[in-house]
Amino acid sequence: MMISNYIAILLPALLIFVVVYALLSKTETFGKNKAFAAAVAIIAAFLGILFKDVLVIINFMAPWFVVIFIFLVLLLVLLMILGVKEETIAEFVSKNKGFQMLIIAIALIIFFAALGYVYGERLLPVTAEKAPVEAKAITTGEAGTFKENVFKVIFNTKVLGALFILIVAIFAIVLLTREKI
Repeated sequence: MMISNYIAILLPALLIFVVVYALLSKTETFGKNKAFAAAVAIIAAFLGILFKDVLVIINFMAPWFVVIFIFLVLLLVLLMILGVKEETIAEFVSKNKGFQMLIIAIALIIFFAALGYVYGERLLPVTAEKAPVEAKAITTGEAGTFKENVFKVIFNTKVLGALFILIVAIFAIVLLTREKI
């Protein structure tokens, strides 16, 4: 086995351990007992290694989060070069619910893309039996692969039109309900 195969297993395990341990320590689920929190985190990391799908999901999501992190760091550097103070940026990030919701939405999009990447092709035979006649051509793969079908659905004119109307409605609501400056 090559070294990259070992890294593809060890880094997700380390990530699971760090996240679980941080959550258990921060929420003090087991009180002040850090050793028990570490033991639970180690067990969670080993359980994560046992399931190949968990490793694939983490290995798919990690590069995207790294790209977002690098983008945010470069954005912060640019803002600070332009003269925005650290306190102003910290206040904006901590108080602005829209920015927080944007970050959560991006994380959820990455998560659901990872789920589609891992489970998309495997669910086609399951859904093909229950699908209506029109959808059977898509779900059985006659119309292309899963990725091609997802691309066709997302960039369908009806879907794009609905997204455009949704964006216009969001802007209308925001502009009509905000306080006067």
